[in-house]
Amino acid sequence: MKENFDIIIIGAGPAGSSCALAFRNCGYQVALIDKNIFPRHKTCGDAIPGNTFKALNYLDPKIALQIRKASTKQEITKAAFFNYKGQKTTVNWSLYAHNLERSIFDNQLLEITKEIENITFFEGQKVLTVKNQNEQVSCILNSGLELTGKILIACDGANSSIKKSLFSATSFREDNSYFAVSRYYEGLEHLVKNQNEVYHVKKYPVGYFWIFPLGKGKANVGFGLLPNRKQPKHVNEAFSDIIENDPIISPLFKNAKPLNRTTGAKLPLGGTKSPMSGERFMLCGDAASLVDPISGAGMDTAIWSGIFAAECALNCFKKNEFNADIMGQYDSKIHAFLTKKLKRNLLALKLFAKYPRAIHFVLSISSWYQKRFANN
Repeated sequence: MKENFDIIIIGAGPAGSSCALAFRNCGYQVALIDKNIFPRHKTCGDAIPGNTFKALNYLDPKIALQIRKASTKQEITKAAFFNYKGQKTTVNWSLYAHNLERSIFDNQLLEITKEIENITFFEGQKVLTVKNQNEQVSCILNSGLELTGKILIACDGANSSIKKSLFSATSFREDNSYFAVSRYYEGLEHLVKNQNEVYHVKKYPVGYFWIFPLGKGKANVGFGLLPNRKQPKHVNEAFSDIIENDPIISPLFKNAKPLNRTTGAKLPLGGTKSPMSGERFMLCGDAASLVDPISGAGMDTAIWSGIFAAECALNCFKKNEFNADIMGQYDSKIHAFLTKKLKRNLLALKLFAKYPRAIHFVLSISSWYQKRFANN
């Protein structure tokens, strides 16, 4: 059985749902596909940066307001950064963030998307094969259904199978990647209202440990590290080691209880100019490697990339051209709007990786500066 669409979007996370929403009421038929049943768990710190709401507001202020209402109980106005000696630097945020479980955030955004008349959602459907030929793109789902369209937009995450299908092995280089793990805890008695916590661990200098409160004594706890890519399990082992043995962090978990098993994810870092499009297709979000190398945040860049991909696609339909050159306008928009900051942060990360003691120095200086001048 075959169904014809104008646009096919694979992946219904923030990038895919935002991209689909950008096509609302445009007159084109959109297929949105995801292999998961929503709501689904997503390894993440659950901290939604203020820039995420800026992106949603650009998409539609009403959508931004709907999502914001769900997370107002955990508005975050500041972050406490601790160096390995336990010295604290507090940063107040002018653009407030919110903490909200990704399963809730993603599902709410998807529910809004599903209400749009020209969007058809294929839930729990895995894409088995993708073809780009005969002036169309097509994909076969595990249900046996074939979908065809003029443009395909891949938002299928860090381990994007669509990226591998559409690009030759020599077209892009392997991502610079973090590996991160997280787990939910209750019973953390030290938490401060409206404050996220970030810890630098001396034993594991190229990474950070976080505690992000979610309300009612619950918190998202995790650790991200730039490890040997062949040994991602090292991150999980480091996470357990920190909670059990770190002199600063371990005492905080004296009466804490885990609520789920530890889960992990790859975070493909942005900052390079690898290709993100070709004839009749574009990559968005983690599939395009747009995670901030310093903060590990990727939701705002994912949403922006989805919006930009939709804008590029609409221009392609307007001109009735779908070649690699016109699709490359998407790459240009991403590089102009996002890559400069990501590249700067990637260079900083590489510097810290080469000289890990520099992190100690920066945080120590920041702590001293805060104490010396905070009340002046």
